[in-house]
Amino acid sequence: MELLSKSVKYIDGDIIGQDVSQSDMFRMPDQPQKIIAKKEAEKDKHISDIRTQIESLRAINSKEDQRQIKKLENEIRSLTKRYVEQRKNIEAAVEADKLRFFCPNGAQERVIHSTVAGLRNSKIPVVLITCGNGVGKTTISVQTLANIVFGPQNGWFDYDVFRNWEFPKLCWYVSRPDAIADTVTPMIEELWSANYVRSRKYETFKDGKKFISRIETNTGWTIVFKTFNQDPGEFESAQVGIIVLDEPAPEAIWKAVKSRRRKGCLTMLPMTPLYTPPYIVDEVKKAITAKKNGYYWIKASVHEASMKTGVRGHLDHETMEAMIQSYDPDEIEARVHGEIMYFSGRIYPEFSRELHVVEPHEYPVNNRCNFIQVVDPHDSRPCACIYLAITPAGMIGKNSRIIIFDETPNDEYSEQKGLEFWEYKKTIPLEDEVKNWTQIEEKHRFNRDLIFRVMDKRFGWQKRGRRTFNQLFSDFGFYFSKSYDSPSDEGELMYGHRKVKQMLAKDEEGMPRLVVYSHCRHTIAGLEHYIRRRKVGRAGEDQAEADGQIVEKHKDFPDIVRYGVVAAITPIEKRGKSEVDILLDKIERDNYLKQKQGFTYDDY
Repeated sequence: MELLSKSVKYIDGDIIGQDVSQSDMFRMPDQPQKIIAKKEAEKDKHISDIRTQIESLRAINSKEDQRQIKKLENEIRSLTKRYVEQRKNIEAAVEADKLRFFCPNGAQERVIHSTVAGLRNSKIPVVLITCGNGVGKTTISVQTLANIVFGPQNGWFDYDVFRNWEFPKLCWYVSRPDAIADTVTPMIEELWSANYVRSRKYETFKDGKKFISRIETNTGWTIVFKTFNQDPGEFESAQVGIIVLDEPAPEAIWKAVKSRRRKGCLTMLPMTPLYTPPYIVDEVKKAITAKKNGYYWIKASVHEASMKTGVRGHLDHETMEAMIQSYDPDEIEARVHGEIMYFSGRIYPEFSRELHVVEPHEYPVNNRCNFIQVVDPHDSRPCACIYLAITPAGMIGKNSRIIIFDETPNDEYSEQKGLEFWEYKKTIPLEDEVKNWTQIEEKHRFNRDLIFRVMDKRFGWQKRGRRTFNQLFSDFGFYFSKSYDSPSDEGELMYGHRKVKQMLAKDEEGMPRLVVYSHCRHTIAGLEHYIRRRKVGRAGEDQAEADGQIVEKHKDFPDIVRYGVVAAITPIEKRGKSEVDILLDKIERDNYLKQKQGFTYDDY
């Protein structure tokens, strides 16, 4: 206890920089290694000055000078011994109470500030944390939780919202079973324990599980550890004050936990950018864009944790650089820079808002164009519909171009305004669908009889009761052809993807062949979210990303873009016809030519 007592004295006096008192606990501690380095530099300078004195005395070399030299040499030994003792005591103090002497790096400090701002501005704040490896997202989550559960433990957390907690004193910490057992609960036991701090006590329980499943504190808090493989029904019937989703939760669990926040709740989302799913990113990004109170997204590079390049960094810079060199090049953006990589599986990575999203005056549409309407009908939501214009060569640059210039549902006609298409929950009557399409066609003032209309060949020709969607829409004067069959052996999907990619590419003039008007937000969002699900864990280690399954919920508008592009590049006489129909047409034409002229074009 003597060493510990000295340690606390040194750490308070040196790191906090004040005399020991109750209020000094709430000053902001600096990094122990920085203080140690500062003391070592002071020691080295003092010793250097003494050695200079010794050299001067040796030049004179009198008996009195020899006695003075021995005295100075003893002072050097004493300084060295004192520095070693101070260093040991500082290290021992930090080890003894890692909450009191925690010093966040710059990124972690932003998490603290965002949490404080969120709690002040909202009763249900959400803080998304996506950082490069080594920044310390789990550490700051555990530290923040402790400074709420036990009140502020040092100056970095000395805020009113940590002192006066107004929400339920129940925390759900949710992660993978191995992360809870191997990382989270060991970190809590390491950081929260301090035998001499009587105000900070807790008891752990396994409740029949292999890992700690519950913590009860002397401050009235209960921390319950849950896993992502639990049934979503187990995330019901409780009012929770803090929810920590350490790594991405399945969407069903994410939806379930949000209903547990009725009495106020802080939600922290520390996640590996490699696997952060779009439903979380989209929700947070949309809320921030709409300036909703309480939503924050902290994104940080591992360079912020470097002792050389970061603010109060803790990682050795050379070690960090060697670590970066070992990463898979495809994962650098996530593991180093904290960029979301779930969308690295995008099927159309060529698509970008900067290049392909345009304004009407940049790519005008007029009656010189050919027009195509493409529809994917639905039972449970409105039809996905786009309108395309095919410009003649020379109208916009040398080449013909495809312009997606309108879509439904749109915010002008929709009751579900502002939602992403995959968030729509109800359909609309066919009469309203047709009314919306008619309004678009009348607005653009083109000849409706010349519009080529395409519908998904599967769903559009399945019977709904006694009739198909195609038949139902024909009653309103909208006559559709079936979406394409692949003209080759590569398969319908691959053929369509390849053709869309060709249109997205720049031509010799540096212009894309396919563009989208900026107000067609469902088309734009669909193309951005059209992805193959990343394979995670052992089952996916040996599988290429291209082999992943397409995420169904985002594919409606990309599907009709694909149908539209293939229709646009297909000769008019082949549009809407299957390979069998095209072959039969060819046979009929060849027979006709043989009868009339005695030869076919294939004879030459």
